[in-house]
Amino acid sequence: MARLRHYQRLEQMYSASPAAMENPSVAVSYGRAELRGDAAPDAHPRLAAGMPHQQLLTDVASLAAASIEKEHVVSAEQFQVEVVDGEYRGPLVASAEILFVQPPRSVVRAVLRSPDGEVVAHGTGVFHPTSVDLPDDLPIDLDEVDSADEGGASPSNSRREESSDRSAPRPAAFMPVHPTPFGPLCLN
Repeated sequence: MARLRHYQRLEQMYSASPAAMENPSVAVSYGRAELRGDAAPDAHPRLAAGMPHQQLLTDVASLAAASIEKEHVVSAEQFQVEVVDGEYRGPLVASAEILFVQPPRSVVRAVLRSPDGEVVAHGTGVFHPTSVDLPDDLPIDLDEVDSADEGGASPSNSRREESSDRSAPRPAAFMPVHPTPFGPLCLN
């Protein structure tokens, strides 16, 4: 239940932030995140000025990295983007997953696709937790969280289902690696 609350908190924080697209569909699970929205310049003023592909990729990659960091805000140490179709404007699906974790850093891959599956842009970045604490839990009704755990719909899930008719992405399979005096220790 605590993990579900953390993912819902991330989804609510992104949806309420000024950085969010108009009416975004946000889904977060362990090591993965997905955003659905419209990157047309008139859909959101922030996307019209600058590099919308990079911003959407950074947003979704940050959500994926934040899914495993429950106490602090994450920040990009570096993020490289390759834009395949820089002229594309319209509906987009941005997805990200953690590839590798070596605490405190996470390596995240993000892909931006058109609704028909064509890759518009992709990127890879390294994220680490900052010293800034995440805000306290947003008000979430525990009865609704319990019903979501039992297969019911939470407010966040019902918004997600209304806009995309899907559930959260499946958890990512990645390997945490810890350096030791005897060499790297891989935990599965």
